[in-house]
Amino acid sequence: MSDQLNRNNYDELEFIRNIIDTIREPLIILNSNLTVIYVNKSFYKIFKVSKKNTINELLYNLGNQQWDIPELRQLLEEILQKNNIFEDYLVEHTFENIGKKIMKLNGRKIQNTKDNSELILLAIEDVTLQKEYEKKLIQLKDEKNYFIGMAAHDIRSPLTVIKGMAELITSLYSSYLPQKAIDYLDTISNKSDYIVNLVNNYLDYSKIESGKLSLDLKLNNYSDILKEIIDFQRLLSKRKIKIMLNFHSKIPMFLFDADKIIQVLNNILSNSFKYSEDNTSITVNVFVKENYLITEIKDEGIGIPEDKLSMIFQPYYNLSNKTIDMSKSTGLGLAIVKKIINAHNGIVEVKSEIKEGTTFIFKLPLRTK
Repeated sequence: MSDQLNRNNYDELEFIRNIIDTIREPLIILNSNLTVIYVNKSFYKIFKVSKKNTINELLYNLGNQQWDIPELRQLLEEILQKNNIFEDYLVEHTFENIGKKIMKLNGRKIQNTKDNSELILLAIEDVTLQKEYEKKLIQLKDEKNYFIGMAAHDIRSPLTVIKGMAELITSLYSSYLPQKAIDYLDTISNKSDYIVNLVNNYLDYSKIESGKLSLDLKLNNYSDILKEIIDFQRLLSKRKIKIMLNFHSKIPMFLFDADKIIQVLNNILSNSFKYSEDNTSITVNVFVKENYLITEIKDEGIGIPEDKLSMIFQPYYNLSNKTIDMSKSTGLGLAIVKKIINAHNGIVEVKSEIKEGTTFIFKLPLRTK
């Protein structure tokens, strides 16, 4: 077609102008002296300025010197001197004709091959509404987290009493009660546990979501912590599931938040129990590789469909698979796991095959300072 354009006779700048006039966002072309040589129609429309007061004017003199910003000067000069580009630079300013706006700027050097002159293309995007929405979203999240915190306090206390009373009645009067009554009391206790766990998970995730996840990094003995958790899980479980723990390397003391990593281990092991049949095994392998501590937790459960694997760390996501023990999930446990591991600059992965089982793998950097 216009390869068919004879570039020797064609004005390169005119070619660029024709292109940028079709773009809806404002664009400016500057020469090497930072004088405006062209702006597209969107620039005139959005900034409500005339061609007379724009073309052949120094950028910093436009609109009552509203573009005279030291940081922007430096960025534009570096484009010419170092052939740099800059992206997503935010300018917040009260513009003469359109009021207070937040603009996102992107700039790069272009070459006019006709006379070999250097030009700068400056693209401008109005992100004022986007930033207002982001601010409002943060405010709504803070309000939600405050409400969850208040609700959690009001819910947990009576639930603890309800659970305690149900267990006390079972302990003191089980020999006098019909089996159906004991089953009802067990249900009260189990449902109380579920709701407390639900509330705790909401609280934990709300803190993480609002950026309030802080790590108490100390030199800790990972081996001892893991052994205690495995022993506790063995005592706690009413299921006929064997837990095996294998250390394949000597594990040094290293920096991590013990409480948070305990939460990670309990969440993953709890998941393995939920989806495993009786008379199966859960195997925990621990080893060191390339300055990372690697923990693999492998079960022989029902497995996760391949198309679901990428979603299981998403908040509030629940597998359609029913748990073997018929327990309910909050959909937050694995999302919390990923956030905690990421906060440690670690990695968490999952592998699974239907009817073969699932393996969770997380890696923690072996830092000592």
